[in-house]
Amino acid sequence: MSSTDPQQSASGSQDPTSYLRSATFTRDGPAVSVENAVTANDLLLGAYDPAKLHPLAQLGDQLDYLVLDDDKMSELPGAGTAIPSRGWSDDLCYGTGTMYLSGLALGGVWGVSEGARRPLAVSNTRLRINSVLNSVTRRGTFIGNSAGVLALVYNGINSSIDGFRGKHDTAGSMAAGALTGALYKSTAGVKPALAAATFVSGMAGIWSYVKKRRTRQIPPATPITPVKCISSSYKKLFHELPWESPQASPRSVASSDHSNTQSPPSAWSLPIQSESSSQQAAAWNQASSTDCASPSMSNQYTSSQSRVQHSSSYHLDVVQHPQRTAEFGSASLSRLPLAPPVVVQLIVRDRFGNSIIPEMELPFLIAHLSLFTDDGSRPLDMGTSPSGEAPPRRLLYGNLVSSPQKLRDLQGRLGLYFLFPDASIRWRGRFQLGISLLRISETDASGTMSIASQGTVLAQARTRPFDVFAHQNYVAPPVTRLTQSFLRQGARIHAFTPNGP
Repeated sequence: MSSTDPQQSASGSQDPTSYLRSATFTRDGPAVSVENAVTANDLLLGAYDPAKLHPLAQLGDQLDYLVLDDDKMSELPGAGTAIPSRGWSDDLCYGTGTMYLSGLALGGVWGVSEGARRPLAVSNTRLRINSVLNSVTRRGTFIGNSAGVLALVYNGINSSIDGFRGKHDTAGSMAAGALTGALYKSTAGVKPALAAATFVSGMAGIWSYVKKRRTRQIPPATPITPVKCISSSYKKLFHELPWESPQASPRSVASSDHSNTQSPPSAWSLPIQSESSSQQAAAWNQASSTDCASPSMSNQYTSSQSRVQHSSSYHLDVVQHPQRTAEFGSASLSRLPLAPPVVVQLIVRDRFGNSIIPEMELPFLIAHLSLFTDDGSRPLDMGTSPSGEAPPRRLLYGNLVSSPQKLRDLQGRLGLYFLFPDASIRWRGRFQLGISLLRISETDASGTMSIASQGTVLAQARTRPFDVFAHQNYVAPPVTRLTQSFLRQGARIHAFTPNGP
């Protein structure tokens, strides 16, 4: 392998990084066009995999999802408060620093007041300033050092009590405050030690009460849907959806609001996938609310809005087809997504045939990816390795669900697009992707729209067949103009950004 521009590489005036990004390389074999020339980005993409440096890289498929249980998180010191804590080291750093600075500030104010009132033998401005500065340095350092020592001892005792009891609460904080005050004044006698213990314990109790009170006043954030609720919603949304026969057109299938109700293939199973935007999170939280919350929590719309959507037709158009990717086998943390990413345009028309954007219906519309054979005749949920040694495993991996995004195409026209930048294939071969447009809302007898117990397929589309190569034989295709345009508009797509304007 050699550079096609050795004179430019020999020039010392050019930045080596910029040269490598724009340099092209040749290899033995048939000539390729300039558009498909291998660049340094392609070389580095295939040879250097940062995901292998991840501390979880050796787990493979043993870790599909990372879920944090609320009951485990609540056992952390300070959990559930307005100012959460990570433990003893966190309290030691932040608590000690805060107390020390507060003590310096309080001592400084005391010193200013004391220095300003102190009588002087001669009324002189310089002497008054000197008196104030002396009082500030004396009182400030005394109170600051005392507060810092108290914070060190208090945090150490409090963390020890929390570790011994297995929980963090107000009683433990007050006990730590009492021990800290008694220890601090232990050399002054019994009464001063008891007085200090009472004072510090009371201050610790007040601080714990204030933190919990502030927590109750903070409005709750959008709840994270529990895993069980998501699982049940997936079953209702996908395992009970209508499905068209494999003989459909490989391009796209448009439908109106009245869909058939055929049963999907029994082998169709979908994993729980994470969402990449706020619209996706809101849609899934609403979809799961039918199982996890009362019906009054569902978002509702007027009957006039629901009547408008019943006269609409839906159409999916694949505007960017995937070309190739590399198999990831058992190394799911080192997988590469399909390139270029799948981009599907949603076209909604009213009863007069005019293209519209149904604003009120967008939160209820999602698109889902599924894998098929290259001729589109058979769905492929599970598959074995080319050698046949490994047991059947899930073939399509990644973020398989997308919500509509408003983006402009290369001609500047605004439209609705579904993006799938994180879809990977486990084993090599030739495949085809299917995209299904689903609506997860329903309208009752009174004309009110709410979350449905099961979804409805509105339209379907298919991509062109693409190839999945072995990792060592994979060469990434160049970034398309459409991908670059969406990147400039803020779309979250995994791709190398262009160097030029």
